[in-house]
Amino acid sequence: MKILHAGPRTGTVKLEDCASCRIHATRTRGDAACRAGVTKYPRTTLRLPAGTYRFLYNRLGVRNRADGTKLSPAYRYTDCSFVTRGTAGLGLT
Repeated sequence: MKILHAGPRTGTVKLEDCASCRIHATRTRGDAACRAGVTKYPRTTLRLPAGTYRFLYNRLGVRNRADGTKLSPAYRYTDCSFVTRGTAGLGLT
């Protein structure tokens, strides 16, 4: 999966494929897995200055998802992406 971000700082991050990653039956189950803190999945850390950002999540075989948010200084955000049958989910924890 590629995560593209545009704002005060622009860039691209690539997460490696995950053959062992589970496909969830529903978005609710995917959100629950994110909240449980599944740690074996690919992950990365972005250190971005405060400001308004647009994010594009691009994964082969899954439709692209876009989202936007305003990042505040001195706050840590966690984003978790997962796949459900028939759609991709984006969960914020």
